[in-house]
Amino acid sequence: HTRSIWVTGVRRVLFDLYIGYRVANRDWLRKSAVIALYVLTSLREQRLTKRALAKRMKVSPQQVTKIVKGSENLTLETISKVEQALDINIIDIESLTKLLKAKSRKKPDA
Repeated sequence: HTRSIWVTGVRRVLFDLYIGYRVANRDWLRKSAVIALYVLTSLREQRLTKRALAKRMKVSPQQVTKIVKGSENLTLETISKVEQALDINIIDIESLTKLLKAKSRKKPDA
């Protein structure tokens, strides 16, 4: 009986830690999940396996598995590798550049 109380207490602590982690990292975890879904959709559309993607990216299949789980804090380098390997656009730099140019042309209110 004492062991089951201890196990329940440990589970509760681990659960609280997990929830705290999810809350603290909510923004990038959400973005990672969206990217994962986009990558999985692109793989399906292109009839590619995760192993084939790993080969194209020159990374391990385990790295691709982490990416498509949607809980990996992806670097710009990794995102760029995915974009090149699948010929997709995850971060739209061209649109950001246009937006910045448009903002720089606006004159500040005097």
